[in-house]
Amino acid sequence: MGLAKNAEQVEPVAIKIDAQPSDGIMKYEFNGIPVDVLRYYGIYMEDLNEPQTKRLKEVCEIVSSELTEPTTGNLMDYLNKIDLKLGATPIGETRVNRVWSYLKLQKNIREMEQRQRAYER
Repeated sequence: MGLAKNAEQVEPVAIKIDAQPSDGIMKYEFNGIPVDVLRYYGIYMEDLNEPQTKRLKEVCEIVSSELTEPTTGNLMDYLNKIDLKLGATPIGETRVNRVWSYLKLQKNIREMEQRQRAYER
């Protein structure tokens, strides 16, 4: 079946392809927290409260400081690995609080190890 004789001719649209491929993750942020992180933890922007916002920002900052290439995709991958390492969240505790506590503890342990090494020299 062909085109109707009175159909308009449309020129094809040129698509610009970036030389640098993205990591496939959106770059949108809400209050300094990548939207993909909010989605990962099942948090809606309108339900986000101040303590949760502070903890999520801290989590993102700590993880970003540990990554060699702090893209949103790498951040999400690191958070997923931590979640798998920690396992199921106990009743009454949120995943965000559990990851935040783990990262703060990990940071404190590293600082204590540095202090210990300073005595050894």
